[in-house]
Amino acid sequence: MRNTLASTLLCISLATGCTTVVAAEQTISPTLLQRIRALLGLVPPVAAGGSRGDSKAVNVCLISPLVTQPGDVAVVPIPRTTILTAQPLNEVRIEQNGQVLWQKLASSTQPVAGRIPWPVEPVQPGEELILVLRPRGSSGGDVARIRLQGASVEVMTYTQSLLNDLHTNPWSWEAKITKTLNDKNHALAVALLNEKSSLPPAQMKQLQNLVATFSCQAKP
Repeated sequence: MRNTLASTLLCISLATGCTTVVAAEQTISPTLLQRIRALLGLVPPVAAGGSRGDSKAVNVCLISPLVTQPGDVAVVPIPRTTILTAQPLNEVRIEQNGQVLWQKLASSTQPVAGRIPWPVEPVQPGEELILVLRPRGSSGGDVARIRLQGASVEVMTYTQSLLNDLHTNPWSWEAKITKTLNDKNHALAVALLNEKSSLPPAQMKQLQNLVATFSCQAKP
């Protein structure tokens, strides 16, 4: 009884620490993991160099931002979207009005990582940019061009508010991504997949493993 009381008092005095320890042991429910796998299954491969009719053209699996419209268009619901592909790249660059805003090239031994924090100014509502991706192993002219379009003011305001709340209440992540999946808001759900820095270690590891083992199918 004395030991139980002492433990209880210790947890009360260190409430935040105790919560963190308990939450760190939590993992994502199997049902939610299954739904996230289904979400990743919606990721369409984008052909790099396919316009030349090359049957050997390499496809790029762009997980984030998610291509949600025909013609390789990705509507960006947050100002600083993470660029996330399922494979390493030879080149990544961001263009606007024919000008290169940012570029990163691989070396002969070191590819460009498939996960890149947004490297330029935040995307504004309605703003349009071009994301250019060149897969590892492809020639210089074989690139995938994805048009990025900032979401509406209302959508961006909502998503930024949601992310702000998530940063102050990280344990709500699972409930938030479940709601976005229920609402079929796939672009926002993918954005939430990138918000892993505040998650308990066990949940972060699950998501990292899930993305690491993902591969999209080539276009028929």
